[in-house]
Amino acid sequence: MVKFFTLDAADCLDNETMIVEYMTSTLDDPDTDVFLTAVRDVVRARDMAPESMRHTLGVTQSATPVHP
Repeated sequence: MVKFFTLDAADCLDNETMIVEYMTSTLDDPDTDVFLTAVRDVVRARDMAPESMRHTLGVTQSATPVHP
């Protein structure tokens, strides 16, 4: 039996280098939604969203903030 799990990109963005690489990789895609999704992931990874925006961004719990 094969088991699958959900990968949340925000969980992998734990340092500045990863964030820069992730954001840079989205710039080559002509679909602007890819870039906007990456911005949302970075905001969630850094726990930067104000409380009023958490539901809109799909943030249900506090993430561990990334510090430079």
